[in-house]
Amino acid sequence: MDSPESRRLVAEKTRLVLVLLCLHVVVFQILAGVLISVDVGTSIGSWFLLFAVLYLALAIALGLDLRYSRALGFALCAATVAFWILTLVAYQVLVVGLPRSGTFITLSILEAVGILIGVVILRQIGPRSWRPVRRSGRRGD
Repeated sequence: MDSPESRRLVAEKTRLVLVLLCLHVVVFQILAGVLISVDVGTSIGSWFLLFAVLYLALAIALGLDLRYSRALGFALCAATVAFWILTLVAYQVLVVGLPRSGTFITLSILEAVGILIGVVILRQIGPRSWRPVRRSGRRGD
């Protein structure tokens, strides 16, 4: 059950789910950025558009299985979830309610937590253990 083939299969499926979650976050962040700019009239919407670009980069890194994709996933999710929660609290206090973009921000938080769980699953599978191992031979042996 814990064969290298099963680990590789789990890793591939997990990466696919993570890429799809990242693409959902990209769409939600674009919508939240546009709606916040319209609702509140602040320039904070540009931060959401920046996060959309960063999550698109994370989706590409996960899809290509780059070496730094798990570290990027941890860092990006930790930073953005904190920002989104603070934004929701600030709007709750200042506006006494959520703007229309609050739904998209909340969905982004939930999906970012899902991305963190997926990155942890990839970490538990092992450091790139699903890749074929090259045998290094010495010349002259």
